[in-house]
Amino acid sequence: MFNFRRLFIGLCLLLVACSPTPQPDPIRVSVPTDTPDPNATLEPTAELVVDINATPLPTRERWEYGTLLPYTVQTGDTLDVLAIRFATTAEEISAANPLLIPGLTTLPPGLELKIPARYIPFLGTSYQIIPNSELVYSPGAKDFDVRQAVLRYGGWLETYSQSNDGALRPSWEIIERVGLQWGVNPRLLLALLEYQTGVLRERTPDERAQEFPMGVEIEFREGLTKQLIWIAEELNAGYYGWKDGSLTEIQLGDEIIRIDPWQNAGTVALHYLFSQLYEGEAYQRVISPQGFGRTYEVLFGEPFDYAVDHIPANLTQPDLKLPFEPGQTWVYSGGPHYAWGGSQPLASIDFAPPAISGGCVPSDAVVSAVADGVIARREIGTAVFDLDGDGNELTGWVIIYLHVKTANIPLQGTTLFEDMPLGFPSCEGGSSTGTHLHLGRKYNGEWIPAGGPIPFTLGGWYPVAGEKPYEGLLKRDLPALELFAYPGVTDYNRITRPFRE
Repeated sequence: MFNFRRLFIGLCLLLVACSPTPQPDPIRVSVPTDTPDPNATLEPTAELVVDINATPLPTRERWEYGTLLPYTVQTGDTLDVLAIRFATTAEEISAANPLLIPGLTTLPPGLELKIPARYIPFLGTSYQIIPNSELVYSPGAKDFDVRQAVLRYGGWLETYSQSNDGALRPSWEIIERVGLQWGVNPRLLLALLEYQTGVLRERTPDERAQEFPMGVEIEFREGLTKQLIWIAEELNAGYYGWKDGSLTEIQLGDEIIRIDPWQNAGTVALHYLFSQLYEGEAYQRVISPQGFGRTYEVLFGEPFDYAVDHIPANLTQPDLKLPFEPGQTWVYSGGPHYAWGGSQPLASIDFAPPAISGGCVPSDAVVSAVADGVIARREIGTAVFDLDGDGNELTGWVIIYLHVKTANIPLQGTTLFEDMPLGFPSCEGGSSTGTHLHLGRKYNGEWIPAGGPIPFTLGGWYPVAGEKPYEGLLKRDLPALELFAYPGVTDYNRITRPFRE
């Protein structure tokens, strides 16, 4: 239904001359944390609550239309998305910054820009809770030991275990696996568990907390694994929605809050998550320095001390080949779709051997290495292929192969060269209705959208996202060709890899 109230308020605000000095810089609020010695154990009853009135949430004053607003580029920013956040255009930003190099995929972190101001209503808070690299399982957390953190705090999680993929796993292993699979920092997940129910430090939480340790009381979401997955997918929806420009507002009941355009994606992810869990004063409290931010600092110290610029300027993908053998014909069965599970962004694409008409049946079509690299992780139906060769999937480019027959995946640590066999397509790992290969990418732990500004190019073919997940095209410029994503076999989705590329 059209919201006449919002239109009326917006028109009224446009008629008001507003000319205070803008406050453009990201705002951090220092809160005393009494951060413990990292090797010490906190008592479960240590107090985390502070009077919310001690540090009100900072907001920005209004600015005149046309003012050149200063903005410092954050890691992973792109020109087109900055234009969406500030309600302007990439061309106007470029005109106001003549020294800006055209054609960059991602902007240089720390670059000072001037953004032509437009009218933006209902701005939310400018207080930043965490940096982007604390949302993503990035190099900033490569030395973080989940098990050590759980044991150090000695709460309910210390003795918790759950059956997962046919194995009984302790809590820290579950948290680590969800973090790796969904690409969410386990340090953040631990802090959320503590804020929501106290299970990191409380030895005997109530029964509801034990059943729903993230406090998300949704049917069929009982247990630590499902709770973590729900939280991870909501965080990713907020993080990648802000990064691709599809999320600019937070819905709180009947209220709509325009996100501060200087905000960072890590904080927006938390705002989006908490908007699904809280409302009114409770929401304002959790996003304040005395809310979740306070818990995080008490547990792990200042989150911005861990910050790394994990997405560099003008990020480009290395040369990659199609994931099957030269001379073979497969089909492009799925356009850009969910990275993992039902999680944003649309970072993955699908291929299937054309002899498979449907269903989960064996295939002798070989899945091959798209470049030189090493198997960094091997799980059921999953091979994480590290292209920088250090065996650490949190650093550099990695390719995630899913639905590969487990028995044939090379062992962790195995070095493969371009075109060497990596396995066979199957239905193993995750959920699948037919034999195929699901392929995704990360850089420094962050999912990279398949059809975004850094397209998932394989042998000269690159995907173009459709209106819905799994739809879209696979295109090649020389010669000019295009295929249509379709889960079956047609004359319009067959792709043959040439012997010479």
